[in-house]
Amino acid sequence: MAVVFDAAATGSNGSFGADATITFPHTVGTTGPNRCLILGFCFRLSPGHTIGAVTYGGDTMTQVTSLNTPDADSKTAMYYLAAPKTGANNVSIGMDGGGVGGRLTAVASSYFNVDQNDPIGTFLTDTGTDVSVALTAQEGWLCVDHLGADAAGQATTSFCANTSPGTGQTDRGCVDGIGAGGASGASAMSDEAGAASVTMSYTVNGTDYSPAYIAVPLKATSAGNQVIYMMSTNTWWDKINDILRPKILVPELIKWPQI
Repeated sequence: MAVVFDAAATGSNGSFGADATITFPHTVGTTGPNRCLILGFCFRLSPGHTIGAVTYGGDTMTQVTSLNTPDADSKTAMYYLAAPKTGANNVSIGMDGGGVGGRLTAVASSYFNVDQNDPIGTFLTDTGTDVSVALTAQEGWLCVDHLGADAAGQATTSFCANTSPGTGQTDRGCVDGIGAGGASGASAMSDEAGAASVTMSYTVNGTDYSPAYIAVPLKATSAGNQVIYMMSTNTWWDKINDILRPKILVPELIKWPQI
């Protein structure tokens, strides 16, 4: 089954201190199976914070990767969680250490029909004004990205108004940098249907931004083998044999040899 979008939410905090936890709500739906949650966030580095515990509904999320913006003023990161709790729960991002002046923005997006044992493929990253990667994926998969940027240029203009995802990508949320002069990380997320090779990109207009980009494919669940049972009408022993020995559905049904 192909991976499909469920819901998205955004969060931000423009003024936190040492050892803070940034939270915002996200609701995972119940209309599909095999859920997966993707989280992207970007935060200001100068107060000295590092990434601590990242959870959804109290469950620990797994980091895909993180990288600094080219000007080293902000860091962007991506996390995922297979089988997240359904309903409304909080995304929590720990900001360890540091001091006053912390700023963070985030986008979370949930999906259905994701492989629960091996949810993600090989991620790629890029930095620069116009970022682009070519992901290896498959039909039925879904490629998801997160763009983080040091958004000091927002003193005069909006990061989100000057940022656009590439052709074929669906915007799932954008959060402008916050704080004095806009000097904090901004966040954007999008997704695109899978294929053998999927080019994902963002165009960022203006030179006041310093983007860092992460993209990853979400793997689809497989149908798996269907097990059926065949009943013989020959003898009582055949019937017992048929009950105790299941057959696998193949192009042509094969009967067990007579005993």
